[in-house]
Amino acid sequence: MKRKEKNNELLINVVTQITNFVEKKKLIQHSDVDANRFSKDAQYRYDSILGFAKNEDPEKLIIAFDLAATYGVPQFEVCLTHITYLFITSSFNVVMEKLADDQFLLQLKEQSKIVFQRFKENVWSNIAGTDYQTLITYFSVLNVIDEGKELNGLTLKDHIKLIKKVKATSSEIDYKSLVTQPENLLVTLRPAFNKDNINSLAKLHKTLPNHIRQSLLVNHLYEDWIIEQFKSQDLQDTVSLLKLFMNLCFYLVKLSSDDILNVVRNTIFSKQCIQQLDYGTRQEMMTVVLQNCQKESENNNWSPGLIKALKAIENHLLQVSIFYKSLPAEALTILQRLDTAYEDKEKMMEVLESAVLMSTIKYDSLQALVKYILPKETLTVPITRLLKSSHISISNSVNTILMRIEQCLNNEVKSDEWISLIESLTKQTYLEPQVRLKAVQLLQRLEKTSCNEVESYKRVCEAILGYPIEADKVSTAAGRSEVFKKHLSNATSWEDLCLLEELLKAWPQSDNNLYLELILSLFKFRHDGLYLMLESIFTHVSFPEEFVQQILNALDDNCDMIIICLLSKHKILQEKGLALFKSLPESSDIPVILPRLLVEGNFIASLVDCPIYSKFLETLINEDQRLCKIATDQLIAAGYLAEAGTLYLQHSFVPASLRTFSTAINILSRSEK
Repeated sequence: MKRKEKNNELLINVVTQITNFVEKKKLIQHSDVDANRFSKDAQYRYDSILGFAKNEDPEKLIIAFDLAATYGVPQFEVCLTHITYLFITSSFNVVMEKLADDQFLLQLKEQSKIVFQRFKENVWSNIAGTDYQTLITYFSVLNVIDEGKELNGLTLKDHIKLIKKVKATSSEIDYKSLVTQPENLLVTLRPAFNKDNINSLAKLHKTLPNHIRQSLLVNHLYEDWIIEQFKSQDLQDTVSLLKLFMNLCFYLVKLSSDDILNVVRNTIFSKQCIQQLDYGTRQEMMTVVLQNCQKESENNNWSPGLIKALKAIENHLLQVSIFYKSLPAEALTILQRLDTAYEDKEKMMEVLESAVLMSTIKYDSLQALVKYILPKETLTVPITRLLKSSHISISNSVNTILMRIEQCLNNEVKSDEWISLIESLTKQTYLEPQVRLKAVQLLQRLEKTSCNEVESYKRVCEAILGYPIEADKVSTAAGRSEVFKKHLSNATSWEDLCLLEELLKAWPQSDNNLYLELILSLFKFRHDGLYLMLESIFTHVSFPEEFVQQILNALDDNCDMIIICLLSKHKILQEKGLALFKSLPESSDIPVILPRLLVEGNFIASLVDCPIYSKFLETLINEDQRLCKIATDQLIAAGYLAEAGTLYLQHSFVPASLRTFSTAINILSRSEK
């Protein structure tokens, strides 16, 4: 407390040296100025003097002027600080009243350039673009100081007039952006859009100074307004959407031909519309556009081709809707791309190529797409483009292309370019052997003269093994056997054995002894895919009984022998396999393939009384429903109704406590009915 009193005494002494007004002493006593710092720190003293100017109290302003005169602070700085303070904290009338003081105003006028710069830095930057009253005050103050000054290409009075026009149009238009960013006029006006004010905005646009207005034509204003109004609508409410769209289309007369096409592009063919609206709704919208334009075409300077273009778009939409019904669900993305590609032939070609690569699309559907996109061409065009494309380097894609080529050949459609293109595929090591082999097979179909047997063996070897082979090495059975055995002895993985299986299956003629060596090698590897590989081999080749017996003689695992017997299709061997299965202990593990082979062979009824039957059922119920249904039917046909009912209950996951004999019979009887 004593320190503050001492500080006030020092400050009073300083001020008293300037003037003897008692009131000024009182004001100093109630200020927060540090007297010691005031007397020693020039910057602090400067800021403190201007601090007195930040007040509506005239007495404090006098102190500011007196101190400024004593310590060399320009009187202009006091005036500018004071008027800035009043602008921020007081009303328009208070500010203008102060500017009515001629001496005060003169200080500002003499330094008007600095005033304008400071106001821009300290005032303009803090005014919201939609605070129109404050903006009017801002330009009014500056106009009093220098009425001849121009800012952003407008006199200060013109600014005031324009602000009033903007205010009368909408409270959402940022005036600052309007005058400082005329190149973004549309962006500035867009927040003001609503369903009722487009004519008011157009009127405002007409009255804007040319340098502001020139970046936006009024037809583009209408165009953007239509699009934005449409985007703001809930697309799920189609009734309201159509009603709104019909109202918006009345304004098409304000647009140019290009604008109308752009409206169609950004409404009916917008991403949101394509994804959320059905084709029927979009077709109704397209009809509304076309009818409005046809009605007004004579009264507008639209290009002669507008109606024709709109009809073409309408037809495009109809065609896409037809494809939507015929193509699989997974083709939806392709359809959506086609939907928006109506203006770009190259994009439509890319869509067609994507459709070619989607294997689930039927050949006839592809033909229909080609007929629409390339009326005078065939499916050979997109296929050839894909074969030439450097982007197609994935086996799945190439395999699908080869499938399409095969479909074309089956329909007697082909291209002369395919031979060289497919031949190059047979040598591409990045492709899976099966794909290269498929290419070889198609190449042989395409060539006008069929290659000889040796050439066929050579091509197959190269396609599957992935490197060139001399023709004489596969020209004889002995040579082919040597090639096969060499690769078999060098096989280090299951994949190597898979390649050799493909090789034997692809050779026009294969020695059964080579199959024997391969099959025995498969058992040595014991891969998870063993039994499926065996099934593939036995499905492809019908081996004599003696050959199968050779395999059995080399095996010691009962399940392996059972599976070979069942796969052989020889009745004697199948009965042998069935007997082996019946003799299996109850605790034996059953390979997943066995229940299927037994059901497909119609052997299930003969297993009911064997020890392994319960374990067999446990494995069977994990198979698909179709297999269990077949097994149930076989049991019924053999008279095993209770067993059939139990199997039905087990596969239906009925708790064991409910699987009684009577329940099984009753449920089975109901299911049959």
